Amino acid sequence: MLDFIQKKYANYILKPWLERRLQKPVMYRYKKLELKIYPSVFHPKYFFSTFLLVEFLESLNVKQKNFCEVGAGSGLISFLAYEKGAKVTALELNEVAAKGLNENLESNFKDKVHFSIVYSDLFDSLAPQKFDFIFINPPYFFKTIIDESSMAWNCGENGEYFTKLFRHLNGFCTPQTGIYMILADNCEIERIRSLAAVHNFNMIPVLERKIKWEKNFIFKINNG
Repeated sequence: MLDFIQKKYANYILKPWLERRLQKPVMYRYKKLELKIYPSVFHPKYFFSTFLLVEFLESLNVKQKNFCEVGAGSGLISFLAYEKGAKVTALELNEVAAKGLNENLESNFKDKVHFSIVYSDLFDSLAPQKFDFIFINPPYFFKTIIDESSMAWNCGENGEYFTKLFRHLNGFCTPQTGIYMILADNCEIERIRSLAAVHNFNMIPVLERKIKWEKNFIFKINNG
């Protein structure tokens, strides 16, 4: 019953409030990082998945590792990986988000030698290479993408985002690559799992956490 009430609150009160709140750029601070978050960009403060990924990232040794974030959004995950010594590639298709990534990189880091921001639809604009870690916080609702705002939520009516992701993932990983993707219990996890299986990937849950009304899962994606 409590979960039902919380979900109603999220849908009918919190969501409309957030839509109004995020109609203009807002500043967000996390530890030493100060990020400018533009409208249409997934805001890390108001959604649970980002912080579960942050917690998980803290448990990993990424120093001197090649780290890729697919759909970097605000850049929080990529910037934290960079602070931990990773060589980071942040991929982003939303032009507004890519603009914010560049601005936030400039304002937060003097040394930017090992941080690349690539405007790309998944891996399309990326030169062939192999990563040690790939982090993915994907859009996961099986709905049509109608504008830049919906890119953060919708994966296409038939899951075109995941089809393309799994089709090309092999070109950027090795059997040792740590590929991690976060999903919530309000999406069609088994449908996504079936799309992964088409390209010989399986999804192994490695962390599960219920935060308020939403349960999130981090999956390790393995080939075969």
